[in-house]
Amino acid sequence: MKASTAELKIQAKALTEQINKMDRDFVHQNFFRILEQHFKTRDRVEFSGRTGEEAFIFFFKRLVRWVNDKGGWDRDIDDQFLMKNGYEWYPKRPELGLIGDIDNTKLKPTQDPKHDLNKFEVGFILRAILSEYGLGKYLRSCYFLLEYIKENDQEHDLSNYLNAVEAGMDQNERVFLLYQLINQFDVDGYKELKDWLIEKRFLASVQPKHLLDPRHMEWIYPTERNPEYKK
Repeated sequence: MKASTAELKIQAKALTEQINKMDRDFVHQNFFRILEQHFKTRDRVEFSGRTGEEAFIFFFKRLVRWVNDKGGWDRDIDDQFLMKNGYEWYPKRPELGLIGDIDNTKLKPTQDPKHDLNKFEVGFILRAILSEYGLGKYLRSCYFLLEYIKENDQEHDLSNYLNAVEAGMDQNERVFLLYQLINQFDVDGYKELKDWLIEKRFLASVQPKHLLDPRHMEWIYPTERNPEYKK
């Protein structure tokens, strides 16, 4: 009986290890299925008649035109905007002027730095462009993929795959998603996901020179000179 009991314990342990391995394999395999589907969604994303990486390029081109345009940020807004879009219109400050650098797809600094666009204004601009032109399906796919990684990380170390997610993006997509991480995740109710991704330094490798303004990187990943900086 003692020998039989010992054998049963060995078999039970082996069975438990096998079940745990099957569970790990399923989680990891499922991640790659979700990632593959996400990349397919990304490749089909459309903006201004462009798809894939060009869609993100033209998103930023549209943005720098929109902030200058009489039909964009300079336009008069009717009282129905809040009802139609679910958030209030944020008027452009007169001192900003023509801040869109169309030739270089950047935001120009103002003559007086204290008048430069703040984080809230940049967030409003991004949200307004998204409201007018879409890309919502892409963002929903991002949220699903990144939430899956977060929820399974503690038990299955899925955060190691964040590099794989980032490696599958071209430059303009990475910049686009970084701006969404700065602004849109909170709006869409993904504050915990945002904090976790920042802790893991997701997209921290984006070069500031590729942003609309290099100083915007400070909003999410402060440089070494600030005490809150973490390697």
